[in-house]
Amino acid sequence: MTCPSPSPPAGDSMGPDGCWSGSAYVDGDRGPVLFFTGGDDRLPYRQRTGLAVSSYATDRDTDLPTWTMKSEPVTEAPAGLPAGPGTAWAENFRDPFVWEEDGVWYQLVGSGIVDYDGSQVTRKHGGTALVYTARRPEGPWKYRGPLHWNDLAARPEPGEVWELPVLLPLPGPRGRRTGKHILLISPWWESFNTNAVKHTYYWIGTFDKRECRFVPDHEEPREFDFGEHFTGPSGFVTPDGRSVVFSITQDRRSEQQHAQSGWAHNAGMPVSVSLRQDKTLGVEPIAEAAGLRGRRLAKIRQASVKEANRRLAGVSGDMLDIEAVIEPRDATTIALAVRASADGSEQTLLSYDTTERRFSIDRRRSSLDPDVRKGVHGGAVELEGGQLKLRVLLDRSMLEAYVNGTNSLTSRVYPTRKDATGLRLTAGGGSARVVSLDVWRMNGAYDNPVAPAAYDPPRPTDVDALPNHDFATGDLTGWTVVSGTTFSDDNVTTRTDWGWGGPFYQSETEGDPTGHHLWGFNPNAGGDDAVGVLRSVTVTLGGDGVVDLLVSGGNDPDRLYAAVVRADDQKVLAKATGRGTEQYRRVVFDLSAHIGERIYVEVVDKATGGWGHINVDDVNVPVRRE
Repeated sequence: MTCPSPSPPAGDSMGPDGCWSGSAYVDGDRGPVLFFTGGDDRLPYRQRTGLAVSSYATDRDTDLPTWTMKSEPVTEAPAGLPAGPGTAWAENFRDPFVWEEDGVWYQLVGSGIVDYDGSQVTRKHGGTALVYTARRPEGPWKYRGPLHWNDLAARPEPGEVWELPVLLPLPGPRGRRTGKHILLISPWWESFNTNAVKHTYYWIGTFDKRECRFVPDHEEPREFDFGEHFTGPSGFVTPDGRSVVFSITQDRRSEQQHAQSGWAHNAGMPVSVSLRQDKTLGVEPIAEAAGLRGRRLAKIRQASVKEANRRLAGVSGDMLDIEAVIEPRDATTIALAVRASADGSEQTLLSYDTTERRFSIDRRRSSLDPDVRKGVHGGAVELEGGQLKLRVLLDRSMLEAYVNGTNSLTSRVYPTRKDATGLRLTAGGGSARVVSLDVWRMNGAYDNPVAPAAYDPPRPTDVDALPNHDFATGDLTGWTVVSGTTFSDDNVTTRTDWGWGGPFYQSETEGDPTGHHLWGFNPNAGGDDAVGVLRSVTVTLGGDGVVDLLVSGGNDPDRLYAAVVRADDQKVLAKATGRGTEQYRRVVFDLSAHIGERIYVEVVDKATGGWGHINVDDVNVPVRRE
């Protein structure tokens, strides 16, 4: 969210150091009011909530171009604010979610519960949503305590802080009132955590308006989406009584890829949530999504898998709306391949395992690009009447699947091949019946869809690879330590993070799915103070002469670098250093002028002190076959 202002926030505003997540609500004839988090680094506790009002009350402009930010905060967390077993974590006070009910305004603020010794946090109890009430948006707002919290020791999944708490009523069948609510949260941790920005958890329960407490029907948090890309929930109740949740779909790309493409993440398809007759959660895309359907590409009824595939042979696309009802019968697995190339080298599988009763996505072959994140994700789903009911929304890299109206799975796929647009069904371990299968072209929600990104050009196939170019052996086989102690077998790791920050984003390929890479920081051999030189075997440069590799670590082009060196005279033909971060970036050298020359790759660490290390992975050299 950006600040509700046509210009950057001023120093005397509510958010001189930035404005971010919050929520909006329609205040009758006054129109929308917007609550947001304001950042002010001058304060001891830099986060507080603010309010902006639109000019709708006077100009009736539904485009809402003009907003006025109130100069005073709506709520802020003073030191020692009591919350459950401790006090509110005042340094983490953000993401207001606001609604009005029976003349009372309610505000949830994401935070955590901690113990303090002076200004130092001595214990973290878990995440929470703090509740405030008022008679009008401007306040005054009264603190009512924590809505609910998780016991971090007993259930660590919801994290140390709850971000973006959302509380919505759950309508039942035909929209009737049930008296139940859903509480959704995004977990956050102070230090790096491998589960960060991957999950959204929920509880179903009862909201006690008098006490401002949420009483869950189940203590364990439940995963809202199986794909590990659905984050940042928010929501609202529509005029016709539906509870709608919208989200941020993570793109799982590196900072380099963000910079090169010009975008990062995007909104997911809004979903309707409800309470089913069996008291479990119902999740489906909003009904308005069907309005994006274009030309029908397939209509299949009562067919075998073989017959269905015959009729799908001419169906393709990267913007599709798919509905399927399949009876597994005696098949143990049912799979729908999307974004599939003709030869199957790229494909993404949505599958159901009847033995494990598990619905999952398999992205291990979704892309030939080694820099794309891959993996298998899923969760438990029960068949309904012996049938698998599937809705799939495919929008370029976005893949959103909904199964049996009970669960969603949101993910990303980034094929490299232009022909990776096919569909294919498979049934394993037996035969299955396709009750119905419909495919529509999906239209753009905003005018005409933009063109897809350019696909990668094919690489040479009549060449060999540099031996152990991706360190898949788990050691330095194929490489020689020329000098020093900083490079050894201990440097080859499958770690996905460096302990205190974000992910490495090392290469992941079908041949090395665990992602081995060379981390130049070796704490057992002197850490940043150690130096050394590592060298590949000498080869003849062939193919198109284009060499690419992943590199990260310290930024010192004279003392820290990975280089392509001509063997005859030891001339450095090209080299790259890190950028003061552990996250890899892809570097490409066009050495076509040197095709036919004998070369080797050298990794050099002559630096000591902070950031005195270099990291390397996936060194791709087109090697001429001798």
